[in-house]
Amino acid sequence: MVEHIRRRVFVSSVMRGKYGELRRAARDAIEALQHEALVVGLTVSAQDAPSQRACLDAVAECDIVIFLLGKEYGYVDDEKSATHLEWDKARELGKAILVFKEDMESADIEPPQKKFIDEVEDFRTGRHWARFRTPEDVLREVVTALSRHATTSSTPEPPRVLESLPPSCREHIEVVQSSNPTLAQQLLSLVASPSARQPGVIARMINEPPDWLQTADYAAWEVLAKFVDAYDLVGGDAARERALELGSPNAIVLRAELASTQFDSEDLVSAHQIAASMPEDHPLTVALHSMFDDEPEAVVD
Repeated sequence: MVEHIRRRVFVSSVMRGKYGELRRAARDAIEALQHEALVVGLTVSAQDAPSQRACLDAVAECDIVIFLLGKEYGYVDDEKSATHLEWDKARELGKAILVFKEDMESADIEPPQKKFIDEVEDFRTGRHWARFRTPEDVLREVVTALSRHATTSSTPEPPRVLESLPPSCREHIEVVQSSNPTLAQQLLSLVASPSARQPGVIARMINEPPDWLQTADYAAWEVLAKFVDAYDLVGGDAARERALELGSPNAIVLRAELASTQFDSEDLVSAHQIAASMPEDHPLTVALHSMFDDEPEAVVD
């Protein structure tokens, strides 16, 4: 007999109009399967914190996030709706995501909501996706989705998602996968998101890491460094420094990469200091000094 695992399930959607009834249907489905429903306005209150912060905190604390998407985008805060911010948070933290979309005409969908739905649909592969019209549909589909999730939650992301990543990043995630599949899944969910390739997104996460990343080992930080390098983003050096602090066995390579980026940014003092901390006869050290001396042929050798 399979032991029942009680999950914390957050429901994200607009709250006004008919969606109050739809959210109650989702709550009833969650509780019928003996999981804990986190539904703002029904089972979760904002308490003393601003309501949006309370919602994002609930996303961080849950195991599964359910999205009920209709034609309305909802109240906009910080340039995005609450549901959109909750989507970003769930993706950032690698949460299990179940998506339910109202059966409606495309012409009826508000423009920002249409753009948001397009973003969600980019990650439809490998995720539960269902349509609904009525609260009864929501009740039935949520029960089906959660029941299925209980038997497939250990299933990894489709290989083609991994294959879409830059080779160096992919190779590092595969290394993590062999020792820590959960961490690999969180990293994959993060770097597979288009928002991760927007300037500043990964850099902010590196500077203010979520809990799962704060407790990760050096390999996770090496993944982020390779991802940042592949897309010419900011934050690679900070990720390398964190990997070094955590005892990466690739210290020589990381230091060489740090020296190279410092040299490229014309911080020659830092570049030379890093090189001086490396074994003098190591090929990478020799290559660095050749680069400093503007000897490109020697660097290639």
